[in-house]
Amino acid sequence: MKNQRSLLASLLPSAGARAALLLVAMVAALSATARAQTIFVADPNGTNGVRSYNITGTLINSSLVAGDGFQGLALSGSTLYISDATSGAASIRTATLNGTGGVVSTGFAAVGEGFSGLTSPFGLALTGTNLYVANFNSGNVFKYDFSGTQLNTLSTGNSNSGANPNPYGLAISGDTLFVSQATTGTGANTIKGYSLLTMSSTPTMTLTTNLSNPLGLVVSGSTLYVANGGTGAGNGTIETFNAVTGASTGTLVSGLTGPQGITVFGTSLFVSGSDGTVKGFDATTGLSLASFTTITGLSSPNGIVVSSVSAIPEPSTYAAIAGAAMLGLAVWQRRRGKTATVES
Repeated sequence: MKNQRSLLASLLPSAGARAALLLVAMVAALSATARAQTIFVADPNGTNGVRSYNITGTLINSSLVAGDGFQGLALSGSTLYISDATSGAASIRTATLNGTGGVVSTGFAAVGEGFSGLTSPFGLALTGTNLYVANFNSGNVFKYDFSGTQLNTLSTGNSNSGANPNPYGLAISGDTLFVSQATTGTGANTIKGYSLLTMSSTPTMTLTTNLSNPLGLVVSGSTLYVANGGTGAGNGTIETFNAVTGASTGTLVSGLTGPQGITVFGTSLFVSGSDGTVKGFDATTGLSLASFTTITGLSSPNGIVVSSVSAIPEPSTYAAIAGAAMLGLAVWQRRRGKTATVES
């Protein structure tokens, strides 16, 4: 009987082991919930600036970063970059995300003379330690480091003279920087690809198929997605191209009104429109997402990104984990002491 009890005891986890398992479970649960997926939207025509929503379209914060001229958004880790095209105060702003749809702090990406040359920044793109900014009015794309030092200028050959189109959206695929050319005039309704290696103002490819007022761009895998604004209500589309060859791969979504911003997260595609909405689609089939409720009531949302930054745990969470660890240690030490006493 004694041997049977010993065998049974050896098969059951000890109190210390149970405490350790509890600790592991708590950490696993924390990890599962810590990476909250959040949609951030820039709404430039108003004072709300950047809003945040959960991945199903439910509002988290209606004025995450207050402002009136916000256009493009880009993410690098837990830092959200915001292009502010406010007249006379053009700048690049930043917000440090807390992982649950809020921010830890906000500010400017650089102070003093940082990010010189900006007058109307719109589209943003990031790669390595560099930030690319489409300056709508001047017809240039500027390359900066994160301190705000201007490293290079790419001229798209266009200016805000009414005769030429303006650079609007940016996206990067490998060594190619895609720039959408919006508005009217010679060269409008195109997307041009430029070499990031040379930053030459001579494009390496030009895309035109089905394009009418192309605005926001995003690359996912080998696919370039284009928010094709069109003309008039219901004439906007999402066009797709091979990001390597530039070949058109067709219209993914049609019947949109003024699509402007676009982003892809996993297999989901989110599009902001001048009709004050954000809509969700399957990035492969173009079908509406059943799990996403269309966001309405915005002014004219533009830049849009999705973040899955790890949340910063609350102090109570740290306390719970520490308490479980101390309990497990205490139980283990007590059992260890008893075992030593019996053996002696």
